[in-house]
Amino acid sequence: MTTSELATVLAWHDALNAADLDTLVSLSSDDIEIGDAGGAAQGHAALRDWAQALDVKVEPGRIYVNDGVVVVEQQTI
Repeated sequence: MTTSELATVLAWHDALNAADLDTLVSLSSDDIEIGDAGGAAQGHAALRDWAQALDVKVEPGRIYVNDGVVVVEQQTI
């Protein structure tokens, strides 16, 4: 993982925990996939809906990178 990818993951989580949806979306690809116990969805609109409904803080867990795709496991804090 590059320093840039790690910085993006950390900034993404900071934006999520601060409920800064504009920054969160700007750090996310157009085809971002969000999945949790409630199901899965794709895209910026789905990300906004999910982030607005989130009532906990999260931190990154394990991070996987392959060919420019980053997958991050999250833990509630």
